[in-house]
Amino acid sequence: MTKKREIIFSLVRGLVAICIALLVAMLLIFISAEGATFAAKLKATGEALRQLLLGPLFRMGKNGTVFEFKRLTDILASMIPIIFTGLAVCIMFSANQFNLGAEGGIMLGAFTTAMIAIYVPMAAFIHPLVAVIGGGIEMLGRYKTFSWSSLPGYGWTGITIAILAGNNPCFVPLAAFFMAYLTKGCELMATYANVPSQLIDIIQGVIFLFFAAEQFLSGYRQKLV
Repeated sequence: MTKKREIIFSLVRGLVAICIALLVAMLLIFISAEGATFAAKLKATGEALRQLLLGPLFRMGKNGTVFEFKRLTDILASMIPIIFTGLAVCIMFSANQFNLGAEGGIMLGAFTTAMIAIYVPMAAFIHPLVAVIGGGIEMLGRYKTFSWSSLPGYGWTGITIAILAGNNPCFVPLAAFFMAYLTKGCELMATYANVPSQLIDIIQGVIFLFFAAEQFLSGYRQKLV
């Protein structure tokens, strides 16, 4: 299989897996939606899907649907750390290794950044650069103090991103944007449509399942060959 056809297959396989995951999500939303009748549950499902698919970028209210730039910047801020974990997992996969240490690496980077900021005096313009040199991106970009009490889940998300990207670093930013978008959409569903935000874990699991299945779309792969 040529490199071009391999990329086409990876893209098609990814899109199909995403569509299946979203269909599963839609079914689960319908099951968990509030409503005593079929019509009421269908309406609640539609509202939840609006929040999932449009809410991360658009504010929906009485005045219609309006794009909000701040919502886009929130997604970009969320995708930056998982880009790094996705790239880290791609490196491990390329070496035929499976490791869950990507998230620990982020935590270690944040801790190291805090130590450098406190105990290593430097010139103002050099100090941030030295801190950035695994792992201070999350610390310097979003937080003022090292105060995390639990893991944010970047490790598993990084694995999903690497799988979505087909272990290709060029596609990691797109996969990270997709995951950050879905995460924000699930949070909005939980807030405005009363749907459990843990739905993102199920979507990730379905994507992981279909990408990990070697025989998934194997017939289409043979046609490309």
